[in-house]
Amino acid sequence: MRALRFPLAILVMISLLALMVLANYWREIEIHQQHMRATQEAALSSQLMSYQRLYELLYDNLFNTPEVTGLIEQANLADEGEQRRLRGRLYRLVFPTFKDLQRHDTRELQFVLANGHSFLRFNRPDLYGDPLAKQRPMLAQVLQGVAQGAVLENGSV
Repeated sequence: MRALRFPLAILVMISLLALMVLANYWREIEIHQQHMRATQEAALSSQLMSYQRLYELLYDNLFNTPEVTGLIEQANLADEGEQRRLRGRLYRLVFPTFKDLQRHDTRELQFVLANGHSFLRFNRPDLYGDPLAKQRPMLAQVLQGVAQGAVLENGSV
């Protein structure tokens, strides 16, 4: 019996040591994963802020012009036939800018009426009139004047 005590004690000590090493290993993995998540979140946040600044610049200098806003204001009050004509004018006016944006990986550009309906999608000019604010709460808040907003959409038309 005494002869078994020593090897058994060694085995218990080795097992405890192995458990401590394993626990330390899992703790180091968790620390590494937390660090990687934080790094990825910071990179994503930085990229989103860059896009937001770019689109604010575009809005201020290219889209928030008397000609563009005038067409949208008219479209808000127009009947369907007049909206079609105004849509064509807006498309021709903004199309060169959209082509430039496409060269820089922007795939969509959309104008929305005050009632929350799509007025013009540059990637799908044949698709308009659908209510967007119902599926996009931030858009609804912006249209109601409750908030300013910026979103990154993934996978929508």
